[in-house]
Amino acid sequence: MFTFLAYTYWKTRITIDAVEKFLRMQQMPVPTRYAYTDIIAITSHFREKLGQGGYGSIYKGLSQEDVGGIGEGVDMHELEKKLCIIGLWCIQMKPHDRPMMSEVIEMLEAGVDGIQMPPRPFFCDDEVDGSDSVSSEFDAIEENE
Repeated sequence: MFTFLAYTYWKTRITIDAVEKFLRMQQMPVPTRYAYTDIIAITSHFREKLGQGGYGSIYKGLSQEDVGGIGEGVDMHELEKKLCIIGLWCIQMKPHDRPMMSEVIEMLEAGVDGIQMPPRPFFCDDEVDGSDSVSSEFDAIEENE
């Protein structure tokens, strides 16, 4: 039994060493590995522990009181207006008229006054690809009859 456990530990250690050696050879940024004893020293024996529940220990972090809500300090009417305008930009019929994701993020971060309406919302577009040719074909059929 002792031989089996020693062999298992030895194989696991070789695997961990091989992974670390491979990462060093690739010269890639690697995550820092900490031993459990280092984590205990860093966290002062987990002094920030608030309690323990059915799913494990609970440690101090950001509580809901520390984190603001989405709608705090923002007029909901202005937020709705901003989201509608951005939505109109994103559903333009022609792809080159649609904003890039970086532009959408800038619009989301800007105020309502900083966002312009699209030049022609999609539902106001008179030129629908192929609609003129279909209507002219129907006119030609009616004239021939």
